[in-house]
Amino acid sequence: MHRYVSVVYCDDIRTEVGNKHSYIGIYQDDLLVPQMPIVLSKLCVVLTIVTPRSHPFERLVCRIFLDDRLLGELMIPEADLKSMPTFPPPPPQIGNEPHDPLIVFRTAIAFSPFRIEQESRLRVRVDTGDEELRGLSLKLAKAPPAQVPHQTQVTPIPPTA
Repeated sequence: MHRYVSVVYCDDIRTEVGNKHSYIGIYQDDLLVPQMPIVLSKLCVVLTIVTPRSHPFERLVCRIFLDDRLLGELMIPEADLKSMPTFPPPPPQIGNEPHDPLIVFRTAIAFSPFRIEQESRLRVRVDTGDEELRGLSLKLAKAPPAQVPHQTQVTPIPPTA
């Protein structure tokens, strides 16, 4: 199994009873706004970074960019790298060897407020010490004008007597 980073972009994260988390307003490929510039009250970026236990992280630095401009950086202390939880490996696929247990790191970064000046792209990069992992990006764009359905003129029929 290879290392990877999974990214969720959303409006908010709520902690529920039982230590569950709800992601509110999840974005897929685009975050569309009615106009630019615009200020969103909040934008959250949820990261899950996975590596096999046999290939632990040398370091872990998570960076979020707006196009090429660094918006935020989270550096995980070395002591925390050594104490990351290990999870059982996923079951092997038919004909494949079993996988190593996994080291999983999860974090969320919230930008509040979040200003969008122009069409751009949010990008996630994770420096692991020996490679850079890239998460899926989010395009920030102006929504196309609303399509008004074509209306035809209707002539009322007078009631018959």
